[in-house]
Amino acid sequence: ATETEKVKLFREMVLVPHNEIFAGFTGERTDEDIAKYIKQVAKLIPRMKKVNARLGTELPKHEATFIKAFPDMNWKGKVVFMPNYGITDSGTGRINDVYLVFGVDTIAVRYGEDADLAALFHHELFHMYHSLSADDGSGKSREKGEVPLYWLVWGEGLATYVSHRLNPSATIEQILLSKDLAGRSDAMLPQLSKLIRENVDSGTPDIWKPLMANAANDKGIPPRSGYYIGYLIAKEFGNKMSLQKLARLHGPDLKKRMLKVLSKLEKQKPQSS
Repeated sequence: ATETEKVKLFREMVLVPHNEIFAGFTGERTDEDIAKYIKQVAKLIPRMKKVNARLGTELPKHEATFIKAFPDMNWKGKVVFMPNYGITDSGTGRINDVYLVFGVDTIAVRYGEDADLAALFHHELFHMYHSLSADDGSGKSREKGEVPLYWLVWGEGLATYVSHRLNPSATIEQILLSKDLAGRSDAMLPQLSKLIRENVDSGTPDIWKPLMANAANDKGIPPRSGYYIGYLIAKEFGNKMSLQKLARLHGPDLKKRMLKVLSKLEKQKPQSS
């Protein structure tokens, strides 16, 4: 088939039947974008098939583990496995329904076909649970600067901590799905903690994106280091509180508790990575 025919088939077989989901989670793509993607993804297809099969069989097993820890979980939504052009490994969002989305191509590229998916599943399932328990970001837009930094750091940090508690034999590298995020963040712990502490109420994308986004930045901040700082905060709280209680923390009380731990982390000597 010619490139034009391949693009036409991709639109007809993949995009058009699920247009609402692709438009909502990946945005529109030009024919040129799709042609480039088809070339890049061709060699990944065997790996993607294995990841897709594992996602389908392993999610129910890990969901059962999660429900055992959170028996009051009553999230009702749709789970979607899709190619998403490498945008994200997983995420949640609302179109007309609430969706939990896994990017099969992104998982295949970032973690390979043998990745430990339990950490990823539990992280995302907790986001679903957390949104029902306490949500200081409900109905607000991160891109428009409406969600305060403390809530972004807490949401991702707590999901990471819960994932580790449900997978105690996993390393922090496996939980963070990164070989060097913990080490790089530890090396800058005082600076990162100070940055978050001084901007807890800020929703400015220029502040939160270097800390929370996956993309590299020009500020010398390890991408997604906010996840790790949030994890350390949740771990500190978790010494005295149950997972259910942690899930219900929010607002001024949460912020006050976080500021206390951030000040403590700020004073720690940076560890060499």
